Amino acid sequence: MLYRFVGAAGRVFIQLQHIVVDGELENREAAAKVRAQGRRIIYAFWHGRILAPIWTHRNRNIGILISESRDGEYVARIARQLGFYVIRGSTTHGAEDAFRKLLAAIKDGHDVAITPDGPTGPKYEVKKGIVYLARQSGAAILPVGIASDRYRQLASWDEFRVLLPGAYVLARYGEPIIVPERANKFKMEDIRKGLEDTLNALTADVESRVREAGRTSHTRVRHQGE
Repeated sequence: MLYRFVGAAGRVFIQLQHIVVDGELENREAAAKVRAQGRRIIYAFWHGRILAPIWTHRNRNIGILISESRDGEYVARIARQLGFYVIRGSTTHGAEDAFRKLLAAIKDGHDVAITPDGPTGPKYEVKKGIVYLARQSGAAILPVGIASDRYRQLASWDEFRVLLPGAYVLARYGEPIIVPERANKFKMEDIRKGLEDTLNALTADVESRVREAGRTSHTRVRHQGE
């Protein structure tokens, strides 16, 4: 009963963002470009910014990896309520099994979402697993920069941001990253570092523009994600 209650309450909390938060999503064409190639998408965004994409990308059956712990069960219940495809596993305990499950989800036709600095950091540093997953699956990595003008930042390793009522969220897709099937370890490291640089640049760009524009001078539309 507790699991069911938390799942329902979590869904209500996330849905409230639709009422009290506005936002825009830029460069949606990048996702359309990937789909036109017949590829699946691996969305990549920083762990501390996860609340915004949870709302904008709900009800799309996107695969997300959630630990098999007790706390993970609460998160899984919320995620299913919001229309995500839940994959149970951990990159810190049983990383190979988690990788296989993510790969199977992509092969079965799901897009997946990954926080490449999670689950324990260091923050804003991309781990290599996402690049290997893209190479083996053929999916394209789509970097996402996310910023908001009103939030509460928690004292956590990832600088987790809770959106406040009235917040304006600006998100932007970067250009898709395709990992060649025959990429060697040196090429893979170049791609990993390139993804890290891209995510940090995208995040810095949207944060800068959110600060500069201010809510009163920015034309905003509520977006549905991509």
